[in-house]
Amino acid sequence: MKKKHLVSYYSDVTSLPNRRNLYLYLRNKKEFSILLIDLGRLKGVNETYGFIYGDMLLNFAAKEIVRIVGVEGKVFHLQGEEFAIFIRERDPEKIVAWVEDLCEEFKKATIWINGKKKRMPFNLKIGIYISSTDVPESPDDILRKAYLAVMKAKEQKSTNYAFYDTEQDKNMKKKMLLIENLEKGIKGKEFYLCYQPVLNLRSEKIVGAESLLRWNCFSIGEIPPSDFIPIVEEENYINDLGNFVFKQSCRFLKEVKKVIPSFKININISPIQLENQCFLDQVQEIVEKEGVNFSDIKFEITENQILRDEDYNKKTLKKLLNLGASVVLDDFGSGYSSIKNLVLFPVSEIKIDSFLAKEMMTDKKAEILVSSIIFAAKESGYLLTLEGVETEEQYCKAKEMGFHMVQGYYVSKPVLEENFIEKFVAD
Repeated sequence: MKKKHLVSYYSDVTSLPNRRNLYLYLRNKKEFSILLIDLGRLKGVNETYGFIYGDMLLNFAAKEIVRIVGVEGKVFHLQGEEFAIFIRERDPEKIVAWVEDLCEEFKKATIWINGKKKRMPFNLKIGIYISSTDVPESPDDILRKAYLAVMKAKEQKSTNYAFYDTEQDKNMKKKMLLIENLEKGIKGKEFYLCYQPVLNLRSEKIVGAESLLRWNCFSIGEIPPSDFIPIVEEENYINDLGNFVFKQSCRFLKEVKKVIPSFKININISPIQLENQCFLDQVQEIVEKEGVNFSDIKFEITENQILRDEDYNKKTLKKLLNLGASVVLDDFGSGYSSIKNLVLFPVSEIKIDSFLAKEMMTDKKAEILVSSIIFAAKESGYLLTLEGVETEEQYCKAKEMGFHMVQGYYVSKPVLEENFIEKFVAD
């Protein structure tokens, strides 16, 4: 019975009390803090030296944490490289000072591996949760909040620690709600497309449109693409939805070209689609089935997306160009942007980010930067579109600076297919 108790409530690697033990310990406790520690080294040691040395690392870390904590708190080994510390201290400044000392101690760590003493500077990430004095909390919820804090710490580069954040908690719950509704939304045909027109500045006529995916969730309502697109990618639905977007866009293209023969459609593609070995076969099959031409299709992708797997993605983009499609470098001027990529990436058009559309109206530096991009792009034979044009002033400025096309609310907001045809296509 005693052995069974030890297995159930203590780690079989470090002999420290485990998560189940922590849950019991937290019952009826008030006014305390939980520090959740991720060592950040176990995986590397396991893969490089083997699991025996991984266990040695854990035992070393366990003894060090217990030594540093001393009588100030109680240490638990939850699983893998995760440890928790229970302390009575609730002053954030004092906790931070203590955590920084802990991190410094672990940076000096040395352990014996294969008979040799090795420096093992741990990359500790620590999540801090200070218990609520207002609302009763279950042990599980307390630990959940500490986990959220350590997730936040892992995302940060400036510090090794982070406090629990209620906003992060709300966002996580919101994300889970979207995940729960995602498959149902795809099967229930809750996703649909809107189209935002592209205007040629010389002819002042609509020459194309960008397809934009939208989600009207039955149980939640309209969900912004910035909320659902990352989740669609994470949950591996992007290829299915990407094919849906491509099919619908080709059908829309075929309909509009009956009236506007020069019309082209812009379709955003995810790097996950681009990296899918079936991608080219799928788009070729859809193009053939829908009876459209690659020469009327513009694939939009950002620099950051290409850089995920640069060599492979560049090859795929070249194949799209060889099929007759256009490749548009989207959001140029936001985040990571380099003039060299205008030479290195296989693209035929550039879209200047909407941020610069606003900045160049009031900031001379931004205007000079955009002018230099326009010059370099034109010399290289690229077409140029300015996104995010919202005012007549911006429209006139784009024309004056030599952009070929504009897109934005000044021309039109994204609209449903029937509204687009009625407004821009119908005689």
